Amino acid sequence: MSMKRKVFAVAAGAVAVITTTVVAATTASAGSAPSSLPASQFTLTADYDQYDALNAALTSTLGTASVDTVMKNANHERTSISSPGVAGYKTGFGWDSTDNSGCHNYPQGITSSRDAIGDTGHGMRVFNMTDILKTSTGGTSDQIGRQSSGVYYAHNYAYVLPQIGTITANTTATNPLNWSSISLDRVSGSIVMVEYTCQSGCTSFPNRAPRAVRFPFTPGTHTFAAKTTATEALQLPWYKLNGVASHNNR
Repeated sequence: MSMKRKVFAVAAGAVAVITTTVVAATTASAGSAPSSLPASQFTLTADYDQYDALNAALTSTLGTASVDTVMKNANHERTSISSPGVAGYKTGFGWDSTDNSGCHNYPQGITSSRDAIGDTGHGMRVFNMTDILKTSTGGTSDQIGRQSSGVYYAHNYAYVLPQIGTITANTTATNPLNWSSISLDRVSGSIVMVEYTCQSGCTSFPNRAPRAVRFPFTPGTHTFAAKTTATEALQLPWYKLNGVASHNNR
């Protein structure tokens, strides 16, 4: 471990934080430091109404459920986590054995609904937690969408969260952004994203230095304007970064 100002980066299995604190260096030299990039070459295009008509039709047909209802009635059992050995811990749960062993997704961060404001080489997908749709559960795990009988399945889940819009990343830089994780900075009203890249040898991820980029919200909101230009961009000397966070504009 080494002390660095500006960026706290944690590699695979650890954290990347834009702040003044400790840095975990991996394959890069511990003496390396982040360097500034032209922020103006990174922009976002936001469309929060992209699927309004489709979602209105689905809501009318299927009806919606609250988060509380979903948590109480979800048809996939959760496993209680009684004592993970963390100070201040109260309660929690893990996914059932089928989801734990068979999901084709790789969660790489944790937050709460308080931070829900809406991610991939394209940008971010936007969801609305107040519009969770109810689906039928009589199908098989490979069935999704409307069936010939008129019922709707979602891989045998009782509920589905539909996408309402997209926030698309654009850049004039040589390499497009590889969106790996994001975090919310409430103080400055922005999100910060970081790329998962490799120094060399990767086939599924870029082999180059990663970047961290800050995009501001429309003042007074937690949404982006139709067009948003980054306000800060850094090239980082660490690789295989799995998370990023920002505090007090750092």
